[in-house]
Amino acid sequence: MVRLKGAYFRIFVEEVPVEKTADKDADILATTRRISAMVERWIREHPEQWFWVHRRWPK
Repeated sequence: MVRLKGAYFRIFVEEVPVEKTADKDADILATTRRISAMVERWIREHPEQWFWVHRRWPK
């Protein structure tokens, strides 16, 4: 979702392909990478929309 002006927003919907093979751990890793890449792309497209208020990954 991207804030436009005032109380107006534009909502985007995107499908995330989910791996389903015999290697469940590899499937989880591949799908997580896809999701992370998607979030990174969104942030790069609209950096003014993002404010992360907690540490996502430990040091």
